[in-house]
Amino acid sequence: MLVPSAVESRRFGLRIARLVMHPGEDPAAALTGLAEFDLVVAVIPTDGVLLPRELASVGVDVDVMEVRVTWEGPARSGHDGLTAASEWSTEYEGLVQDAFEGYRNHMSRGLGVRGGAVAAGYAEWAQAHVGLDDAAFLVWDESEPVGFAAVAVHDDGTAVVDLAGVARRARGRGVYAGILDGVEVWASRHGSSHVRIATQSDNIPPQRAWSRRGWLPLRTDWVVHLRPRLDAR
Repeated sequence: MLVPSAVESRRFGLRIARLVMHPGEDPAAALTGLAEFDLVVAVIPTDGVLLPRELASVGVDVDVMEVRVTWEGPARSGHDGLTAASEWSTEYEGLVQDAFEGYRNHMSRGLGVRGGAVAAGYAEWAQAHVGLDDAAFLVWDESEPVGFAAVAVHDDGTAVVDLAGVARRARGRGVYAGILDGVEVWASRHGSSHVRIATQSDNIPPQRAWSRRGWLPLRTDWVVHLRPRLDAR
């Protein structure tokens, strides 16, 4: 089912929706209402190898933007060393934007938007975690925030790290490892037995960090941009 994305639509000036597809799902049924949008960002498991071809057969332009890898690690008890932000601030917004400065994702590749717009979008996403019972914007180092994780407990009880990053000036000092330590503890305190996190397959440094702590790859997905063909509107 297509889910309108008001935040992305406002930021990028397009009518944007999100879609998660599954192997065996009827593409035509999943894309009901596609003509109402300029762009649909779809996540498709890579084991559904025929899906992009099937989508192209129902009047849709298909661009595979990236392969996303999801990793999983155990939650654990202990001291998290992180502070949950109860209020959003310009300092936290600057931290997120600094951590993602120049970062490229499917939006920058598919829409040609500059990295600053992508970083601002991540800051807006991080802000949405503040003040929720089942989510948190967690900050490393109370005296001078240099790293963060935006974490949420999903409907199936899994703790998912939606975003995590370190200020450029603090990289190489073990901050990221400390954040992951804290996330594992936070997940356990919120009733989760494991943590999940995802990134593009070519974003190697964080995946090395996850591997070093014994986390394992769980699945891969395509991130695909879908647009209705003009003759199909």
